[in-house]
This record gives sequence, structure tokens and C-alpha cells, in this order.
Amino acid sequence: MLAGTNTKRNEMRDRAYLIVKDVIERRADGRPKHAEPLDAFADAMDRLGYGPFRLWWTQIVTELRHSNPQSAPVSVLVLAAALVEGALTFVVKHARELGLGVLGSKSFEDNPRTWKIDDLVSSAAAGRDSAILDGPTRQRADGLIRNRQRIHAGRMLSEFPGGVPDLHPDEAREAKAVTEQVVRSVLDWLGKYPPSGTSPPES
Repeated sequence: MLAGTNTKRNEMRDRAYLIVKDVIERRADGRPKHAEPLDAFADAMDRLGYGPFRLWWTQIVTELRHSNPQSAPVSVLVLAAALVEGALTFVVKHARELGLGVLGSKSFEDNPRTWKIDDLVSSAAAGRDSAILDGPTRQRADGLIRNRQRIHAGRMLSEFPGGVPDLHPDEAREAKAVTEQVVRSVLDWLGKYPPSGTSPPES
């Protein structure tokens, strides 16, 4: 009994050691301080010059993590889409300054309040080798957008005149997974094309 207890303690100590080792290494090897993409993007916002919006991001992330796909699937979809839209919105200025073609649509010359998640996703997949989203990730993001449209009564009347289909918990779980994949893609892209400074965004 005692030997088994010692073995269990050794396993817990080894597991803790790996976690602490990873945290310490992240401070010096250039990797984000956070392994989770949604947490890591909060740090990236500072480098992009959007530090004042960090609280907004972390609040949405927290709400998404506490939302239950089983009991609140629509809330999960809305929050997930907000993060996808946010992550892409916050890299538009940097991407356009690089002149790589990605997020180069003229629609992003207008006021950000007019930008649409559909355009952000499609334009983030443009630019060939410099694209932020690959084909499969874009398709998953498009699926998230379609499911999110159920919050718009007018679109539901137009697209589902016979009544909107039921939303299943697995679709909400997929929304969470898609969000992490999109944000991870954004972070990987920023790793290839890092911001040169932390100047505040233009008003």
C-alpha cells in the first residue's frame, strides 16, 4: 500500500516537473508564454498595438470556456464567432502593412464597424503562401459562421422559411474547436510575420 502511494506521488511529481519545465522554457525560447492559443493571443494583442482591448478578449474567452455546449449551444456559437472575428480583425492592420495579399480586400479600407466576419475569413485565406487560414480551416470557420447566423431572425426567415433546424451540442463543441484552430493559425502566421513594434493603432 505504501509502495503504491510512493509510486503515485512520483508520477504526480514527474507530471508537475514537465509542466513547470515547459513554463520556464517558454520564457526564453521564443514560444508564447501560454500553450493555449486563446490565452496566447492576449499577449499577441500587446505586440500588435491593441493592448487596451486585452480585457475584452479575456472576458470573451472566459465566458466561452464557462458556456455549456449542452445547455447553451447558441451562446457558445456567438462567443466563438466573436473570438474568430476578433482575432482576424486585430491582425488586419499588420497584414495590410506587410502587403502580402492576405486581408488585402478593399473593404478593410473602410471603418472597422463595417467589416464582416465572412469577409475576414475569406480574405484571411487569400494570399497563397502568406495566407493565415488554409483550406480546411477556412471551411470549418465558414461552418461556424453559418451556424451563428441563427441569431439573425431575418436571415432565418430567408434561409429557413419552414423553420430553423435544431442546434445540436456537437455543433457548439465544434465551434469551440474551430475557434482554437483559427486563433492558433493566426498565432502561427504572426510567428512567420511578427509585428515590428507595439505602436498604438491608428484611430
